Amino acid sequence: YFDSLVMEKINIFKATKILLEETYSLATGPNHYKSDFGRLLEAVFRKDYFTLQTILTLADLAEKQKDTHYIYAGSMLDLSRRVIEDMVYMRYIDAKDKEKYTKQFIDFSKVELFRDFKFLSESEVEIDDDIIKQVKKDYENVSKKLRSRNNWANLSVEETLQWLIENRKFQDKKNLLLKFYLTGNKKNHTSPSDIISHN
Repeated sequence: YFDSLVMEKINIFKATKILLEETYSLATGPNHYKSDFGRLLEAVFRKDYFTLQTILTLADLAEKQKDTHYIYAGSMLDLSRRVIEDMVYMRYIDAKDKEKYTKQFIDFSKVELFRDFKFLSESEVEIDDDIIKQVKKDYENVSKKLRSRNNWANLSVEETLQWLIENRKFQDKKNLLLKFYLTGNKKNHTSPSDIISHN
């Protein structure tokens, strides 16, 4: 199962390589979109562009060394999981109210930053007082409802996937992407079933 996923992924990456070559200027050039959602998509694409470049490098090595492709497989699936998660959340925003959910996504960055600094402060890491004050001020300007959530969407990736599937917003390559996501997720975390498989 694991090997078949990797080999199927290698075939997909051949097409991805062409895509990346054609979109290099978009990933490295100036912003083209004016709307908040358009700029968010550009930012996600730029982040994932270089992740995909890394995956492709590993895929090229795996294709050249078929007898030992498993050396690269775990890292490829791990990195793929990041890209799939970004795609899932962007599709969710696109399927819902773009303006509302884009703002929610951006505002939650202030909540994340506040929680990071709170953790560092409670762990006795020294931080400049002016920075702490600004982070706290930005945090307090975010709605209490959003501040109380675990993440910006108030849904896990799996719950978001379920919503997309139920509303038929995630049909293309669904089976393959879900397998990649679940397998990559195990590589991304300390998964008992993944670790035991290395025995």
